[in-house]
Amino acid sequence: MINIDLGRRGGPVSALAGARSGALATLSMTAGYELLKAVGWMDELPPRQITKRLLPDGTPKAVVNTTAAIAHLGYGAATGALYATLRRSPGVITGIAYGLAIGLASYEGWVPLVRLRHPMHRDHPRAIGAMLIAHVIFGAELGRRLAKSRLKG
Repeated sequence: MINIDLGRRGGPVSALAGARSGALATLSMTAGYELLKAVGWMDELPPRQITKRLLPDGTPKAVVNTTAAIAHLGYGAATGALYATLRRSPGVITGIAYGLAIGLASYEGWVPLVRLRHPMHRDHPRAIGAMLIAHVIFGAELGRRLAKSRLKG
């Protein structure tokens, strides 16, 4: 993997720092998703699509939205913790690669495999672009936050 050493000091970051950074990166990612939705690149956001599929028909919209937000934050925190434990020197470049890998592994891998959503490649090209951009945002923010956390450490 690409690793840019900027003379960082400190040791590896903790899984807890990764979880915190992953949750915060998920908020940035969601803001990106919402912006791309507002300009018409996609309709319903994938985390909400998945959550709707898991909940009983007729579940109130507010419950679906809240559950989707909590689940997405939890998934972001878990993948952030994993990244922190895998990368000795986290950074923006490796974070972006990781964010894209998580997105592809999810939306082309396990999510369609368990029939929670169709594979990403079946979406409109703009929606595919939006999903990839959102995962670049997630990865860049995750890597940036963890690199900053490591510098403080």
